[in-house]
Order: sequence, then C-alpha cells, then structure tokens
Amino acid sequence: MQARKSVLITGSQGLLGQQLVSDLSQQFQVFAVSRNGITPLNDNVVSLPMDLSSDWQSGILPDGLQAIIHLAQSDKFKDFPASAMDVFNVNLNSTAKLLDFAHKSNVQKFVLASTGGIYRRGKAPLSSDSELEAPTQLTQYFGTKLAAEIFANNYKEIFDVDILRLFFMYGPRQKPHMFIPRLVQSIKSGIPITLAGEDGIRVNPIFVDDVSRLVTARVSDLGSEVINVCGSETVSIRQIAEEIGAQLGIAPTFTIVNEEDDLIADSSRAAELLGNSFTSLHTGLHKLISN
Repeated sequence: MQARKSVLITGSQGLLGQQLVSDLSQQFQVFAVSRNGITPLNDNVVSLPMDLSSDWQSGILPDGLQAIIHLAQSDKFKDFPASAMDVFNVNLNSTAKLLDFAHKSNVQKFVLASTGGIYRRGKAPLSSDSELEAPTQLTQYFGTKLAAEIFANNYKEIFDVDILRLFFMYGPRQKPHMFIPRLVQSIKSGIPITLAGEDGIRVNPIFVDDVSRLVTARVSDLGSEVINVCGSETVSIRQIAEEIGAQLGIAPTFTIVNEEDDLIADSSRAAELLGNSFTSLHTGLHKLISN
C-alpha cells in the first residue's frame, strides 16, 4: 500500500488550524504543530509540540512533506513593544526558518496565511494586485506579515508558494479578542458598537469552514497564487451587529464616529475555488453564537 502524502500545519490549535487538521487528515498524514501539542483526532494526525517564539530547531520537523501550511501567528500582537520579539519570532523568523527547511527538504507547496490588513483601504473591492499600504503606515504586526510575504515570494522559483490574505475570518471557538466575537460579547453586555459613519465600514467576512475548504483545494494544486480569502456578502458593521442582535434577541446600540474607508476584497477567486458555495453570514453567525 502506498503511504499517504503528508503535510505540516503550524498554528494547529487556532480557529483555522483545528478545522484544517480535521479536513486534511481525511486525505493526508498531518503533522500538527502547536505550542502545547494537541490530542490527535485520528491515526492520520501526529502532534508536534513546538514553541515558534523560541529558538526551535528544524531537525525536529519530519521529512517527506508535500506541503507546509504556516498559519501560526503571535497572540501578543497588541502588546507592543513589550512583546515585539514574540511577534517577530512567530510571524517572521519562523516563516524564514520554515521556508529554508522547505527548500532543503524538497517540499512542493508552501501556504502562508497573511492578512488583508496590508492593503490600502478604499471604496472599491480589493484585488490581489491592489495597492498595499505604505510600510511606514503599518503596525509591527502588519509589517511582519508583509515582510513574511516578501520572504516567501523569493522561493517561488524553487517550490509553489500560495499567500492567503485573510479578510475577517470567523467561526466557533474563535478567540474572544477577535473582531466578530468582540461584537457578540459587546451586544450581550450592552456595550455600544462604535461605527465609523452611520453604518460603519463595509467588509465581506468569511466562515472558517469555507477557508478550510479553500486551503484544501489549493494544497495539491500546482502553481503559486496570492489569494484574497473573503466571503461573498458585503455588509456594514451595523448590518453584522443587527444580525447578531436578532439572533441573540438583544437590540444593539451604537456610537457614531468619523467615517473610514471600507475593507472589502474581490471574492471572485475564492468563489472559483469554492464552487460559488459560501456559508451565509446568517448561518455562520448562528454557528458561532450557538457554540
């Protein structure tokens, strides 16, 4: 019997990491990297406890990988400058070390999770070649994400590199400091939602299961891409809050401040990869709230 192909996933305890471990282990041997280790879901999952903020050595990584999916990011991105080195080591230093390992180990595909936050905002949907924000305007977190993309792009002549710029991914088990869980908690607690303008900025969030399906579709595909990973529904922050409020049975309250530009991505490539099948915002929020 031919051995299963294998993939390595960093950040396997995160929102997307957990879903990807589950989905990809149906097809691959999955090596799941996380700071404290995970309980394997099945015989195709191997837990690899690793602290990517430390001086880890690539010798502990397995040989014969088809793909590396680098999702890990520092949870301390808001704690600047106290945790600047933690952010640097997880977001950038580990990316460089994994890319070097991929080259030396003949890995065929490297998938890097980045962020739509590196774009310059505007009213029109952002394509993958839209203008990026000036480096001097980026926070350390966004700066490390952009730098990681630059590192990864240099390897495209050696192996395939996919860069996934995520736009407001959400889902059950998401950490409470993230955007949509914060909205849910604020409405539950009666805290007013701050809107930039009467309705707030417009976004097109995407449910975690859809992101996992998109990544799964790309792992075995040839070629390198920069993909805006976003949903098909463009909604304002007011609309999201009102949908959450309707599901909770609590009317949200709002505070209006100065308008800001939207952060909407062109979802056409995501739609192709997902066969135009997206989880609706109504359904996704229900799954998040009821979890």
